[in-house]
Amino acid sequence: MRAPVHMCASSLSTNLPERFIVRSTRGVQSVNFTIPTGNNVANASSATLVIPNWNGDDVSERPNFNTKVNTWITPRYGVDHHFATSFITVPVSALRQGTNTITVTYRGPEHGIEFSWPGPHMIVRFGGSVSNQPPSITQHPADQTVTVGQSATFTVDASGPRH
Repeated sequence: MRAPVHMCASSLSTNLPERFIVRSTRGVQSVNFTIPTGNNVANASSATLVIPNWNGDDVSERPNFNTKVNTWITPRYGVDHHFATSFITVPVSALRQGTNTITVTYRGPEHGIEFSWPGPHMIVRFGGSVSNQPPSITQHPADQTVTVGQSATFTVDASGPRH
């Protein structure tokens, strides 16, 4: 069995302001990340948005904020009044070749969300299966007896996803 080649690429945000905070006085903030032409987004098999944050919102204020990757809206993330690093699965269909934008909007009266360094960034896996299931052996090798110095050849059959 021959394993396919996989590659993961992390795209750090560009144009990240020193204070990336959304709150009542600074309601919309955006940063960009790039998927370069050498990493064809059509070959992406999975994507994860990593958001290191301090969430200053009260649970009751959650309807006041949203985060988008281009036009796709993320699920809620963060921990009420605590630091957290959130890992959000993003559909690869939400990604674009070249420049992508992460936009955070907050329309509430209170603090909102602060983003810790290095800011929100994307990890994209290119090629292969996203399955976490290992291959299973369907035919085990047969026992062999050889004398010292002789070669032995074993054959194994397996099925399932290739990693």
